[in-house]
Amino acid sequence: MDFIERQNFQGRKANETQPLQFPRTDVIIDGYYVDANEIPKELKIALYEQINIEHLGYSNLATVDRRTISESIGDISVTYANNSSSKTDTPALTYALKKLIISPQTVTRA
Repeated sequence: MDFIERQNFQGRKANETQPLQFPRTDVIIDGYYVDANEIPKELKIALYEQINIEHLGYSNLATVDRRTISESIGDISVTYANNSSSKTDTPALTYALKKLIISPQTVTRA
């Protein structure tokens, strides 16, 4: 849930005292407003996919360690990959969140 809650979602919380990001107002999916009392199916899919990633041990919130390409003990050597990541996303997670979050390239006016 922490990963989902850190996303930059469209719209605003439906109630200022609600603990989680949804339900929200002013969310548009495929050109249509989502009801302010509705939890979009895309969010449910994204949450399922994120839970599956966590269950498989590939947390999106875990510290990323260097990826070992080779190791050495005695005559055996260690080589670490540069800029490697152990994070895992699924196409379903990426696709579901794409419809709900604000793109980093999006500019909005207040």
